[in-house]
Amino acid sequence: MALDDGPKVVGTCPKCGARVISAGKTYACEHNTRGQDADGKWVSTGTCDFQVWKEYGGAKVGIAKMRKLMEGEAVEHDCMTRSGEPYTALIELDLEEGKLCRHRERMGTCPKCGGHVLDYGRSVRCENDKTRRSDDGWVNEGTCDFHVPRSVKGVALDDEQIRKLVRGDAVLVRGMEGRKGPFDAFVKVEASDERFWSFEFPDDDESEEEDEEDPMWKRDRELSSQGVDVAATDETREAMEMAAFAEGNDDEMTPWED
Repeated sequence: MALDDGPKVVGTCPKCGARVISAGKTYACEHNTRGQDADGKWVSTGTCDFQVWKEYGGAKVGIAKMRKLMEGEAVEHDCMTRSGEPYTALIELDLEEGKLCRHRERMGTCPKCGGHVLDYGRSVRCENDKTRRSDDGWVNEGTCDFHVPRSVKGVALDDEQIRKLVRGDAVLVRGMEGRKGPFDAFVKVEASDERFWSFEFPDDDESEEEDEEDPMWKRDRELSSQGVDVAATDETREAMEMAAFAEGNDDEMTPWED
């Protein structure tokens, strides 16, 4: 009998223990029944809501794979892009969302709520972070917002670094992009701080903290050390610099940079 010729038992429902039936375009629990209400809308009338579409990534998921997925396994699935290019993905069954999705590797325990931190590709996020796009922009419908980006200042972080950051450890990241060029620093996630990242610099490296210093304050400090009145107006400052230049002190002056 062909896959869609009629109902066929696939396995045991991971939610209620009843039979999962293959029929039409879905795999659904036999207790997942639907009917029309007084207004003619289709609503759930059963005692279980388990139902999964048979297709993922442009290709059908067979019964053998579905059985493994319902048992909590992750399986490889041959997919197809919209442009017709084939690719293989490791997929799993998300019972809470009621759908198939890419396998999310666990990267540690959330330091904020104790949930699992899962790998979502460009970032790792707590499983209780339910950020979704809405008409008003991105909205978090979950109970936690912990996440760690997969890169910092232009440098991609590997799995080992990510796991350490999730644990609260500092990791050495080399070649980060600063205003003065590449720099190395120990990076740590400050989950409860608005700055999010914190940086500690090796003793033999130039501190990037000076790169982050306000340029106007830095220039004022340099001029003050040369005896220039930093409270003067821009015109007065310019005149002072010109006078110093005329006296042959130009090597000690810091020119303005607009």
